[in-house]
Amino acid sequence: MLDLKRVLAAIPANRDPEPLQPLPTPWTDAVTQRAAAGDAPWNEHPHPQWQREAVTCLNGYWDYAILPAADCGVTVAPSVCDADDLECASLPAGVAWERILVPFSPEAPLSGVGHELQPDELLWYRRDLPVVGVRDKRVLLHFDAVDWACVCWVGGQLVGSHEGGDLPFCFDITDAVMRESERGHSPEGDMASSSVELLLCVFDPTDAACHLRGKQKLRRGNIWYSAQSGIWQSVWLEVVPQVRLLGARISADSLGLLSVRAYSATAGGELRVQVMAPDGAVVGEGTAPMMPLDEVTPVPVLDAQSPAAVATLQIRVPGARPWTPADPTLYTLRLSYGDDVVGSYCAFRSMQVKPDAAGIPRVHLNGEPLLLKAVLDQGRWPDGLLTPPCDAALIHDIESMRELGFNALRKHMKIELDRWYWHCDRLGMLVWQDMQAGGDAYSALRVSVMPTLSLSSVYCYRDDIAKHLKALGAADARYRDEWTRSCRDTVLYLGNHPSIALWTLFNEGWDSSMRARPARWCVNSTPRGPSTRPAAGTTRAAAISSACTTTSGRWRSGATRTMAAGTVAAPSPSASSAGSPMRSRSTRFAAAPTATTAMRTPTHGPPRCANGSSRPRHSKSVASPPTSTRSSLTWKRK
Repeated sequence: MLDLKRVLAAIPANRDPEPLQPLPTPWTDAVTQRAAAGDAPWNEHPHPQWQREAVTCLNGYWDYAILPAADCGVTVAPSVCDADDLECASLPAGVAWERILVPFSPEAPLSGVGHELQPDELLWYRRDLPVVGVRDKRVLLHFDAVDWACVCWVGGQLVGSHEGGDLPFCFDITDAVMRESERGHSPEGDMASSSVELLLCVFDPTDAACHLRGKQKLRRGNIWYSAQSGIWQSVWLEVVPQVRLLGARISADSLGLLSVRAYSATAGGELRVQVMAPDGAVVGEGTAPMMPLDEVTPVPVLDAQSPAAVATLQIRVPGARPWTPADPTLYTLRLSYGDDVVGSYCAFRSMQVKPDAAGIPRVHLNGEPLLLKAVLDQGRWPDGLLTPPCDAALIHDIESMRELGFNALRKHMKIELDRWYWHCDRLGMLVWQDMQAGGDAYSALRVSVMPTLSLSSVYCYRDDIAKHLKALGAADARYRDEWTRSCRDTVLYLGNHPSIALWTLFNEGWDSSMRARPARWCVNSTPRGPSTRPAAGTTRAAAISSACTTTSGRWRSGATRTMAAGTVAAPSPSASSAGSPMRSRSTRFAAAPTATTAMRTPTHGPPRCANGSSRPRHSKSVASPPTSTRSSLTWKRK
């Protein structure tokens, strides 16, 4: 029997947060020492599921400044301030720049800063991008996660803005770097050494506004973690062909059937897909024409362009080895379209919920019952907060849980670095993926205590009654739109990973006023083999693998806007270029593992388009300017 008195007595008291004490991990000192020697943290390719060769890591030491918003010409009202308001921000004269280790947030000890960004402050980043030129290519600037709203200038030109703190986004900065490269030409046509300034302005209200924030809180304590802001995942450059692949949906079932839908901005030409076994042997290939896109559903894209064409094909792989936690076999994929070549991977497996021999619904993997033994993984680190100190730390966590006998991890209230999901794919660890949560201040009684005592306390709320929405912290219609976009974006961004077994839409009573539509969308949007079905007889648990569950006991999450050339100038670039204590190096990403080291890369990326448009709410896109052919752009270690 449940002891009601003990349950009520266990409700935590409201007390002041205890002072934080340093708690290094086994990797803390090594990360700091390597960074001081010029070895950028997280210099591995951030997306093993979508790899090209011409990529450059921008992690390392950057310049930063934290300033009152009022001093930057921005009137901050956390409940309404967004990326649009940041476009008018300007740097005051005489800014004293200091240095920060990217991609660690200023609140994280590994950043070297130790400042918690307040809702009335703006966080500024600055660094130089070395420019040598670009010929018949496009240059993409990728941010894998920036919390929460940001605006970016390159070479004094506004290149775009973004809202949402958990999923990747990118800007096409070709025009900005071309302008700098053309300025660097000598009369003889030789390319002079030059650089272009990158400037990023960030605003993050955390729980002072009604936004997605997970378990962050300015007043930490109880179940709430320290707030963090700004860049917290890798920043990187990518040089891509003008005509290229933008992303793909990949599914492969336990019967050996691979299905690929690859997207491009240009119709015409032919997509070619090769499938390689772990020993490198080609075991399947196929081609399909790139046809005009007529669908209006969101599609996964890791690019600044909007998909306008799609190629669809299926490849049968005889004797394909099914993926299981005990035998996590991955197959390498090579996707080619014109001059563009992308490395990816897949795994042949199917998951479903169906009755066992006794008629009891069970989770089945590849047709066999599977008991999921899972650990709640909150993904917080004492030295990096949301950002793990290094890749080895991710691997250590996953392998440690396997050694303890677990076969699944529930990633709780966090969208993890993409490499974490790749490690789960190759190491055989299943994942229950939470959706991010937020909204107004939660009532612990309504969203935690009451659902623990009785599930009926959740089911009594409706998503079309104002007082019910208010009771669950979701009265703001803009927040409900943000949550819905984030849910959709997360499924599209991570949906190619074979390790993901379930989508956990709602934690306890959080955000559970918005149940029906996202549950249906998740079930219908991520097919995982011939027998994926919603779980029978439930409304809180849903399908496995295209699965949705609730628990009791970049399409992207933000709005991204890219700007046409010459539309808005950077905030006081003359002032921003003075007094820099340090300029960061550009570093090539470490070489990606080959097929012989179990590297497989599914096509994918932070999703981008819905309803024929390339941006969600608040997003505006402008056709990319024509590419100049006068020079070519490369990056190298300085």
